[in-house]
Amino acid sequence: MTGSRRPRSTADNGIYSASSAGNLITQTTIGVNNQSTSTIYVAQPSLAGTYRISAQIAGVTSLTKSAVQTVSASQQALKLTARGTGGKAIVGKGLYTYGSEVYVERVVNGVVSSGAGADAVMVNLRCVETTICSAPATVTIPAGSTSASIWVAGVELGTTQLEATAVGVAAATPVSVEAIQPVLSFSSLDGQRTTTSVRDGFSMSVSTPGAAYSTNQYALVALTVQLELADQDPVAESTSCPAI
Repeated sequence: MTGSRRPRSTADNGIYSASSAGNLITQTTIGVNNQSTSTIYVAQPSLAGTYRISAQIAGVTSLTKSAVQTVSASQQALKLTARGTGGKAIVGKGLYTYGSEVYVERVVNGVVSSGAGADAVMVNLRCVETTICSAPATVTIPAGSTSASIWVAGVELGTTQLEATAVGVAAATPVSVEAIQPVLSFSSLDGQRTTTSVRDGFSMSVSTPGAAYSTNQYALVALTVQLELADQDPVAESTSCPAI
């Protein structure tokens, strides 16, 4: 049975149940053929301190109080994680990291939070040396979520750090970012051909050694690949390509 119909809020703590639609209650029921109530909830506290829950069944039991419940002030912080070798973000020059390669989490009292009931957090990002890496200015950890992914791009070869801060939250420990030269690889070349072979179709891809997802980093902008036939033996007097 519902008593008070005030909406539940963190500034006016109280008790509610699954059936009260978030409204505060002053009564609950032990049903017929039962010896306990259904689960009841104490709303999210707004201040550090202590409290007890008191209960009684009028005309049946005496007033009973729970043990003291202690509420500690939450120490909120951010945590940056990079999954590359050595715990750093390794990214190819001209490429950007894979979705879950670098991410930021919310931490409460030193423990990564599930995010349950938490508001969204806008996180400010900064590459300390912008000539080496780039990242979005902000990412948002959604309400009720634990983390947000961050893409980091390699601008020029070198090592720097990525920082993450948010209003009212302790800043994350920066993570190291290393931009390296990616590796260009060939795929699908025949290897063995004859003078009557049809055209040999192939493709090329880039990878980043040491990255957590070395073959899943992608070009931030279009990358032009210069091509030529090299090390020909014997050297062809002339080369022509058939129309495609």
